[in-house]
Amino acid sequence: MLYVPQWLRDWLNALCWFVGLPPWDISLWGYVISSRYSWLNTWFCPGPAIISGLETISNLANSMLGWLRDRVNDLGYWSNWARNVISDAWNWLNEIAWSLAQLPGRIWNDIWNWWGSRWNEITGWVWGRIADLQSTWNGLLNDVRNWVNGLVNDVRNWFNSQLAGLSSWVNGQVSNMSNWVNQRIADTTTWLQQQVAPLWTFYNAFSGLVSSFFANPFEFIVNTFLVPAATSFAAGFERGMNMPAPLPPEGGGGGPSGIIAYAMQFLGRPYVWGGNGPDVFDCSGFVKYVWQHFERTLPRTAQLQYNASYPVSTPQPGDLAFWQFEAEVDHVGMCTGAGDQMVHASSRNGYVKIDTITALGWWSFFKGYRRPM
Repeated sequence: MLYVPQWLRDWLNALCWFVGLPPWDISLWGYVISSRYSWLNTWFCPGPAIISGLETISNLANSMLGWLRDRVNDLGYWSNWARNVISDAWNWLNEIAWSLAQLPGRIWNDIWNWWGSRWNEITGWVWGRIADLQSTWNGLLNDVRNWVNGLVNDVRNWFNSQLAGLSSWVNGQVSNMSNWVNQRIADTTTWLQQQVAPLWTFYNAFSGLVSSFFANPFEFIVNTFLVPAATSFAAGFERGMNMPAPLPPEGGGGGPSGIIAYAMQFLGRPYVWGGNGPDVFDCSGFVKYVWQHFERTLPRTAQLQYNASYPVSTPQPGDLAFWQFEAEVDHVGMCTGAGDQMVHASSRNGYVKIDTITALGWWSFFKGYRRPM
């Protein structure tokens, strides 16, 4: 067998690879070259030639086996490559098929998600509008409720004020009626006393006259008949001359101003029917008590004081003002000299006070001004 250097074998192997020949041709080529000169070996040495032929055949078989092994390896490589390519293509096709199979679901999921988000937005907007409407409705209800409550409170306050006014008016009417009833009772009692008083006065006077007559007949005749006759004559003469009897003089605090100053000390004292002072008074008892302090004795009742006085057109402090509500004179007070004011024991108010004569509600019952005799 012809020996071919390794470098030449490599070069020839590369050249065969370049031109597309299989690398086992190199061994075949060596076989061809060796076979050309095999007659020489056979001619001169048939044993080595046989051995060489066997080696050549063995080498050729090894080469063929190597080539087959390489082809098998190549086929395994290319089969693995093809298997990988087919597997990759199959996987790619499976992925495409899976993707295509999943595409409607994904599209549906996308559409569903998009619609879900849109639905959430729509429902959120709708619930927001509902909440706004509910808030507006609640606000309207609160406004209506507050308006109704305010109206109810206004109506309640109006009714309360009307009830308070009505209650005040009823209380005033009841008070006026009570005062009127009390006044009527007082007037009736006064009238009864006035009816009984003459009898009692007559009895006292008659008893006094009888006692005085039997004690001193001469003094009794003088004081009972002569002095009153002279006094009555003098008073009648003065009235005939239109000369009113003078009030007590100013000296010693007994003048008109002194009378009123003394009467003012009893302002606020309680009114009690039949009261003669100094703690409680009725109207005629108050006048009698004040005048008696200045040594001028007046009768006890308003009617008798009216009878024991004469009319004056221009009242002075201390002059008397009379009222007649029933058949007889019922009330009396003293003029203060300050305009048309008087001081009197008021049964309506229940105490001694100062009032304006013309401002009283019972001015129509005014009887007139008079001065004690």
